[in-house]
Amino acid sequence: MALATERQAASGPILSLPERFNIADYLVDRHVREGHGSRTAILCGDESITYAQVAERSNRLANGLRSLGLRGEDRVMLLLYDTPAFVYSFFGAQKMGAVPIPTNTLLKSQDYQYMLNDSRARLAIVSEALLPQLAV
Repeated sequence: MALATERQAASGPILSLPERFNIADYLVDRHVREGHGSRTAILCGDESITYAQVAERSNRLANGLRSLGLRGEDRVMLLLYDTPAFVYSFFGAQKMGAVPIPTNTLLKSQDYQYMLNDSRARLAIVSEALLPQLAV
């Protein structure tokens, strides 16, 4: 299987991408544009969230990041539980051109400090219960 993939790749591009490509647009906004905004994008417990809701909330987050002075290629650390907020934050950062840095919620405080410094994250979006982990 790997050899077939390598041969295909060697013979030419398998997938052509435009010069400017935003994965959040492809994974979220495209569904809204194609008329599928009312379809379920996320199931979390009893909550069902549509593509249109993900698009609107991630756009709101992207605009919030811009209003805080973040620009394209700035890094945003995500210390969030597996909830819809993670999805909005991840795609919101990508939509405005920032680089989301998802982190494991089971690490120790010193690990997060190292990751913040090493990644040069300008901002951290943190689940409220995890805020004490970032205390210096």
